[in-house]
Amino acid sequence: MSTEQSSARSIPTWPWHVLLAVYLLLAVTYSIIQPLGRTPDEAAHVTYVKFIADNWRLPIWQAAGGGEGGYEAQHPPLYYGIVAVVHKLASGLSEEWRWHVMRWFTILLTGLPVFFMSRGFFRELWGDDNWYPFIATATVMLMPMTLLYTAYINPDAMVMVWTTATLWLA
Repeated sequence: MSTEQSSARSIPTWPWHVLLAVYLLLAVTYSIIQPLGRTPDEAAHVTYVKFIADNWRLPIWQAAGGGEGGYEAQHPPLYYGIVAVVHKLASGLSEEWRWHVMRWFTILLTGLPVFFMSRGFFRELWGDDNWYPFIATATVMLMPMTLLYTAYINPDAMVMVWTTATLWLA
């Protein structure tokens, strides 16, 4: 089959744009309607972020009580260090708005890479001449757990990024 015929059968780009817009709209909506600190361990994640932002070093963790950065300080620091920079940059805002900015940044930091890597992975798996990559990507991105974990302050969505990258590169 020639390239011209193949591209004629490819799905158009607009459904991908709509899917990304729907994901972003839903993720931002999730981030707004979830009460601050009520999602799983979010307050503890923010404690860890604030410690790094205020002290510019990693906390000393202790098994009893978690130590300086709270009990979530046992987690790897990459996500927290990146979000600590955002927390510091948003220092002119009220605490409530700083939480929202960190949530929205988490959507960009985790949700967008998962979207584009899932799209790439599924396109390589099934090709561009059918709707399977779109359907699979939509399934991943619109799952309630994906929306939840990419829309609040937590490192779990970063695990989704690394897992998706590993799967795609494998």
